[in-house]
Amino acid sequence: MIPAGARQDRQYRLRRGPGALLGEAVCSAAKGGVIAFTKTMVRELARHRINVNCICPGPPPAVVVFLVSDEAAYITGQTLPVSGLTMV
Repeated sequence: MIPAGARQDRQYRLRRGPGALLGEAVCSAAKGGVIAFTKTMVRELARHRINVNCICPGPPPAVVVFLVSDEAAYITGQTLPVSGLTMV
């Protein structure tokens, strides 16, 4: 069921970044699946003004607050690496 009215946001999260990891082929394939799922959901839900993004590895609350704000209404279909310097 598609909700009527206000813009909706969906974010999917990956535990680690979107890159490949040595010895973790299954994990890398699953991450690729989440990213592809995100892009598919964008195409299916855009006409209903529902934004979908993939945030990885784990978003600070301020990132989520920004993505659901009106200022971020144009951001959709993105894989956002938000690591807080933990992946450097």
